[in-house]
Amino acid sequence: MSLSQWWEQLEEEALQEEAQDVQARYAGQFASQRTAGPPLGPSGPAKRQAAAAAGGRVAPVSAPPRGPGPILHRKQPSRPQPDPQGAEVVGFWEDNPGEVVGVASPAPQAPQQQPPPGQPQPAAAPPRMRGRLRARAPVWKAWIVNSLVLSWVLQGFPLIWEHNPPPPFSAGNHASAEKHAAFVDSSIADMLASNTIRKWVGTPHMVCPLGVVEQGEKLRLIWDGRAVNDYLHVPSFRYEDLRAVPNWLRKDDYVFTLDLKSGYHHLDIRPDCWKYLGFCWRGQFYVFTQLPFGLASACWAFTKLMREVFRPWRRKGWRCCSYIDDSAHADQNAETLVARREIILAKLADLGFNVNLAKSMLGPPQHRFRYLGMLIDTSEGVFIVPDDKRSRVLDSIRGLLKTKRPSARALASVKGQLVSMTWAMGPWARLRTRALGQLIETRRSWESHLRLSEDARDELTWWLDSFDKFNGRRPLWPPVRVTSLIHCDAAGRSADGLGGWGAWTVLDGQLSAARGNWKPADSAMGSTPQELRAILLALQSFDGPAGLAGHAVCVLTDSLNASNVINKGSARADNSHAIACTLHGYCFERAINIRAEWIPREQNQIADHLSKLRDSDDWMVNPTQFKRLNKLWGPFDIDLFASHTNHQLPRYYSRFLTPDTSGVDAFRFAWGRRCWANPPFGIILKVLRHARECKARLCLIVPYWPTRDWWPEVTTDEGSRFCHFVHGVRMLGRASNLFLPGSTGNSLPKGAAELGLRARALLPGSHAADTECQALAAQLAEEAPLSRRPATHSQYGGPWRSFLAWCRRRAPPVPPYAASPQLVALYLQSVLNSATADGSGPSRVDVAGKAIAFHYSLAGLPNPAAAESCANVRATAARRLQVQRLHREAMSAADLAAVLCAHAGPGAPLLRLMMATTVALMFYGFLRFDDMAEVSVHADLLLITPRHMAIFIPRSKTDVAMDGQWVHIARLPHLGGFCPVALTERLLRQGAYRRLPAAADEDVGPLLRTVQYTAAGGRLQRLVGTRASPVFSMSYGAFRSNFLARLREAGVSGNIKPHSMRIGGNSAAADAGVPASLRQVHGRWKPATMVGHYTRPTLEDTLGVTRAMGLAGGSLGPSGAGASGIRAVASVSPPVRAAAGPRPAAVVLAAPPAGGLAAGAVAPLAAPRALVLRGVGRSSRRGVTRGVRVARGVRLAVSGRRRSS
Repeated sequence: MSLSQWWEQLEEEALQEEAQDVQARYAGQFASQRTAGPPLGPSGPAKRQAAAAAGGRVAPVSAPPRGPGPILHRKQPSRPQPDPQGAEVVGFWEDNPGEVVGVASPAPQAPQQQPPPGQPQPAAAPPRMRGRLRARAPVWKAWIVNSLVLSWVLQGFPLIWEHNPPPPFSAGNHASAEKHAAFVDSSIADMLASNTIRKWVGTPHMVCPLGVVEQGEKLRLIWDGRAVNDYLHVPSFRYEDLRAVPNWLRKDDYVFTLDLKSGYHHLDIRPDCWKYLGFCWRGQFYVFTQLPFGLASACWAFTKLMREVFRPWRRKGWRCCSYIDDSAHADQNAETLVARREIILAKLADLGFNVNLAKSMLGPPQHRFRYLGMLIDTSEGVFIVPDDKRSRVLDSIRGLLKTKRPSARALASVKGQLVSMTWAMGPWARLRTRALGQLIETRRSWESHLRLSEDARDELTWWLDSFDKFNGRRPLWPPVRVTSLIHCDAAGRSADGLGGWGAWTVLDGQLSAARGNWKPADSAMGSTPQELRAILLALQSFDGPAGLAGHAVCVLTDSLNASNVINKGSARADNSHAIACTLHGYCFERAINIRAEWIPREQNQIADHLSKLRDSDDWMVNPTQFKRLNKLWGPFDIDLFASHTNHQLPRYYSRFLTPDTSGVDAFRFAWGRRCWANPPFGIILKVLRHARECKARLCLIVPYWPTRDWWPEVTTDEGSRFCHFVHGVRMLGRASNLFLPGSTGNSLPKGAAELGLRARALLPGSHAADTECQALAAQLAEEAPLSRRPATHSQYGGPWRSFLAWCRRRAPPVPPYAASPQLVALYLQSVLNSATADGSGPSRVDVAGKAIAFHYSLAGLPNPAAAESCANVRATAARRLQVQRLHREAMSAADLAAVLCAHAGPGAPLLRLMMATTVALMFYGFLRFDDMAEVSVHADLLLITPRHMAIFIPRSKTDVAMDGQWVHIARLPHLGGFCPVALTERLLRQGAYRRLPAAADEDVGPLLRTVQYTAAGGRLQRLVGTRASPVFSMSYGAFRSNFLARLREAGVSGNIKPHSMRIGGNSAAADAGVPASLRQVHGRWKPATMVGHYTRPTLEDTLGVTRAMGLAGGSLGPSGAGASGIRAVASVSPPVRAAAGPRPAAVVLAAPPAGGLAAGAVAPLAAPRALVLRGVGRSSRRGVTRGVRVARGVRLAVSGRRRSS
């Protein structure tokens, strides 16, 4: 089938209308092909009669030749072709191959008489949208080069499904649509007239609801396509919104803006996708034929379309920005900009775009312009709230204050308006709407009426008094260079006193410190408000000596919460919010531009988390290329953007703290004249601006990327040559090894002292002066830790540091890698003495010896702790010290059933459902808490299929190579809603998890996370995060307390701990007859012995030992002399918990028939409640979870089978 035939068939199948309904206003192409089955409309003479009845007459048209090219574009003329009798052919369809008929409009009539002046003018017909861009195909082919976008213009935009198309769906319209029925009638009529929608015969595949949104006095029709969006694949992309404006604007720029009318509707939808874009109004079904508002992929599609339209202009060096259907264009010369506007308008019209002239700036370009809801002033360099938005929000605030009980919807509207003004108001937009947000959270529904709290009333009054004071005070271009850097910390109450605060900075080249003690009220506060108060006191202390007023100040704090409060302007706790308001008020009065950065405290958990972050910008230029450029333009003395593993020079700036970095964040420093800069491509504009401020000289690596917003900064003469400050250019080519990835697997801090000791230990004494051997020894010392798991480094790091300190205290000090076995034995004896005094177990001595052996193995040296003297100390510790054994009971299937019944029923709150789902996954997946905390909801890492669920564990205790492991859990249909896969799906829906990031640096977060209480049953505290501020999993302490509380509420007693699910799942699988080898794979145990260690026998298993012991060959056998043991054992005892042992399972063993049972045979049971047959030797991992059932019925044992456990 040719391309034209394929297109014609798709469009005919999508129309689903009678041919006689085709009117002259549909001046597009409606091609049809004869297909099997009943025809969709009349053909042949009937079509001609229908055409004549439509007001026109049939005009014979010669059929175009059938060739290999698309007939579609040949059949659509660029303008209507005149008929010999004076009519114009306005539409085509094919009736039979070789026969083409056209519907001709009536001959031109005399112009109608215009109404007299003063009478209402007839409304202009909306412009036709379908095929609007496709009609200009030659222009598009000459203007853009992107084949994907060009295919959208020529063939229509397709819906790309994530996996499979959605099932049929139908829903009624929202109440807002019925409330504004007249507006909906008018909007549908306009969309019909413009060919944006069309009627549909029958019921479309997807019927989505309509709604109406009130935006002030303006109404907007919405199509609620969430049922379709859930199945769509939406690629990641970045808007050029207000965040991008400071990058391409310059001071005193002239600007004009343009607006497209019905921007999305310019792009056709491919006909085979129409059926998914349906809706119903007044009993009539419609489908969108153009890109609708409300489709998840519409933003990406139209953004990509407009980016290709703007590509040639940016290549010329024109500074411009496009956000959906709005665009802005800037230049330093107003006359040049006016001429450029005429060119742009002409080209947009030539491409088929409908420009909204009423909303566009067609007058002289201005320094102050409105763009994306904000006024932007390039002369003053500020964002300003427009007067109409200011008046609207202030009137709404006055209305709320006059109303005794305003609705939750009205409160949310005011809060949303204020938060949207963050660009002009700075942090105050969030700081001064906190009480409103808390009040809104108490609603039962959006129509609930709430009494204003005192705090909410104070906030609303504050906005009336202070709106104009803060409007327009946020700078358009925040200062890039920091003039003052302050380190700050706070200490809470302790046994030594009330605690206090301390800070330091550098003044006139000297270290200047400030500190103080807390008052009793300050000491009673939490850690976050104490950190904020310490920052405020530090600013006040250094303001006089340092003259902070009017400068940019960066505060370094080890409190992540405090840095977020300062940067985002939001605080949850009341005392933190009050201090944050005072802090920002002080900075506002003193014109201090403050920002905070988090720095890690030594050996804390947050630093450990940051060490595991994957930095996608961790790459470097091939050292060979660097040497050439260094020889050509160097020598360079500092690498501005590097890391501990990929720096080209000894001195470098890094993104995070590293052992040998020269500074964190290169933008804090004034750059010199010999800099090497290989930055992430997303911050090149920032690099150029900072280099200009510093008057720096640098070698900058940039890609050849004319469409990016920074390209006009380095080119001139409409992109024909580089700017004057570019002294040299070298093209590096496209070699596959031009850029090399940096290492992201470092898990052990490699201090210079430790590396030096290890390198000298690795270097043979006879080659100590050999420079090559020295380099190889240093490399081997640095890479040796990669051979061990990170958990092993963490386990042995503390004991090893204790051994190093002990060696340094000797007289004389002993090199740690030169310790004799006798000295190590003395050290172990000192550890034994301290363990005896503390009442610890022998593990302290054992771990100390293993830590020494571990680090000696990294240095390639024999283990001194293996000597007999050291073994004697360990043996003494084992006999003298009491072993502290940790007893953890196994969770049984009955316990799991009790938890699920109590907390996973219909209507369960989000936190309870999350805990129940987590318990089920840990039980069926043999998961530890650390494994569960690593489970991400990303669609590529948590796969759910009709048969099973696959969970990716990126790092775990048993994953030595850190390759990641997959855990497979089968669907268990017999459990219904308590199936672990079904529970996970329900949790994802109820928690509204986002499973795919909307941007490259977005973090969708883990499955197990913090839940915030709400009246509606709870919601996730953070839906998404970023790479710099990810969403953390629920802490172990919070999980343990919640877990134990849920057990108590479910009536489960015993010594059940979070690790009991792993033990209980393995034990239940063993009791079900799952082979040990399969359980070892499912539980990801390396040694096979651990499978038995994690298996708890039931009481019936223990009693079965004696029951199975018959008198072989004795007279007491059940069959007389010669009986060969017991063939089967019967027990109908209910599950009884032993007084001090593991719990039994409910087991029923059937007595055999007289002839005995063959191996693998099944004995019949009398009236069983449930019959569960256990397979032998399952080959699939999912067989493990299928063998573990929530025991409600009976379990059947098979004679001849031998338990693997």
